[in-house]
Amino acid sequence: MYPELQIARVEQATQAIPMERWCGGSRSGSCAHPHHQVVPFRCLPGEFVSEALLVPEGCRFLHQERMDQCESSTRRHQEAQEACSSQGLILHGSGMLLPCGSDRFRGVEYVCCPPPGTPDPSGTAVGDPSTRSWPPGSRVEGAEDEEEEESFPQPVDDYFVEPPQAEEEEETV
Repeated sequence: MYPELQIARVEQATQAIPMERWCGGSRSGSCAHPHHQVVPFRCLPGEFVSEALLVPEGCRFLHQERMDQCESSTRRHQEAQEACSSQGLILHGSGMLLPCGSDRFRGVEYVCCPPPGTPDPSGTAVGDPSTRSWPPGSRVEGAEDEEEEESFPQPVDDYFVEPPQAEEEEETV
């Protein structure tokens, strides 16, 4: 339909969206079901690039590749769910690997996280600010008034910093 775009693959969205005033193929002018849910697809032009997955603290990044099997993205997503579930974890996100046809892939990468309320396996105390809860936004017990803020070291831009010798030479002049 759009040959100039060179569509490499088609991807189904993970969530349905509501369609207001949906009449389907009705030509009568009246809608039997005015509200309808659809799962959209999007066409992805260009070379295949696997989706970047974020790995929250306490979660695990895993992947499965089966070069002899070319499966749908739905099937690969299901495999990821089953793999997480078999370890007592919940699938947080997944991305397809190695396309082998239209909406078909030879692998999947995924992130598994502990279910909500699972104690931290590192043995940290419940009120310890270093603990993180899953899913994001849930509160750690005893941290009602605490503002959870991660501290990151400030980046150092050493590109424009003079070498130490140059400063010493200026002082001796």
